[in-house]
Amino acid sequence: MLAKQYFLAIIILLILSGYAAWFISKNLTKKIEAISKKLTKTNVEYLDTPIDYSENDEIKPLVESYNSMLGKLQEQTNQLAKTEREEAWREMARQVAHEIKNPLTPMKLNIQYLQNALRNNLPNTKELTTNVSASLIEQIDNLSHIASAFSDFAKMPEAAPEQGVSCCFQEIIQ
Repeated sequence: MLAKQYFLAIIILLILSGYAAWFISKNLTKKIEAISKKLTKTNVEYLDTPIDYSENDEIKPLVESYNSMLGKLQEQTNQLAKTEREEAWREMARQVAHEIKNPLTPMKLNIQYLQNALRNNLPNTKELTTNVSASLIEQIDNLSHIASAFSDFAKMPEAAPEQGVSCCFQEIIQ
């Protein structure tokens, strides 16, 4: 009889412990599911939305690590955007410098040729002066056009981001 009572008590304790384990795991699972939903939304658009978690349990270090990682990721995204902007401006500066240097060489050669003609009193100096002047004016007009185009590019209107674009993309545009 005593053995039956012990057996019944053990069965009841097993049922109660099973229910307690189910209740605890259900509570833990809800927390993990909530965090999982936040993690699946993690992308460049949501780098500024850390997980708010006020409970002090075994999940808190995971949440803190995630939030720390978000901050680092946001810094790296901003740094990457800055680096890309700087590289684009460097490339633009290289192209503009190249376009400016192109007409300078013929201009210099024409002036040196004209100086040589003047120094040696060549008979066609007047005609040469007219040709060199026309060439210099054409090259100066080309340089002016390049400078105007670059200036117009620098005055591009500010972009108006569409609804739903995150702050990170707005920073990249500016």
